[in-house]
Amino acid sequence: MKKVLAFLVSILLLACIAGGIFAFHFYSTTMSEAEIKAYFPQNSKSGATDFGKYVDFGYMNYAFYVAEDRDFGEQEELIIFQEKPFGPILRTKQWVHISSNCDSNIVGKFLFRPVLESGLEENTQLLLLFSSNAEKMVRCVYTYAENDVERSAEKRFAENEYFIFSVNNLGIKNGIDKQMRDAKFYNAQGGLVHRIQF
Repeated sequence: MKKVLAFLVSILLLACIAGGIFAFHFYSTTMSEAEIKAYFPQNSKSGATDFGKYVDFGYMNYAFYVAEDRDFGEQEELIIFQEKPFGPILRTKQWVHISSNCDSNIVGKFLFRPVLESGLEENTQLLLLFSSNAEKMVRCVYTYAENDVERSAEKRFAENEYFIFSVNNLGIKNGIDKQMRDAKFYNAQGGLVHRIQF
């Protein structure tokens, strides 16, 4: 009986040690929201210290941060973090830096294939359009095609604030081929400030 008890205690002790090592590795390779905020000033490629957060409700396991105060003449900057689960189930609010993107000095764009919360890679792509909005844009009209039928949509934003928005499901999904055509950005007077063609 004593040998069985000693064996069980040693198994339990080994499991605790392994769990402790796993937890230490997990927390040493991820960041909390507070650590993310401290990360920006030392790692920004555009000289920014303030970043605005955006969450796409279709991809809650990502946090997208846009530079609000980039240095004059620097490109627009987007930093992306992905939530890392603790084991197969638990939501942690611990994040891993997966990408930094600098693009254009007016409106940046970033196209990628996200990983779903289930851990599977999405079949379609997600397009992010973002800006610190130094040019005081208030509206974007973008055109896309679904099976070669052109459609348009509009996004509005405040002229004195950064903006970021997403266009989901680019590519083929459920027999529909969705492709971006262009995006036009306007100021409050209706003047065209910037155009992106895809």
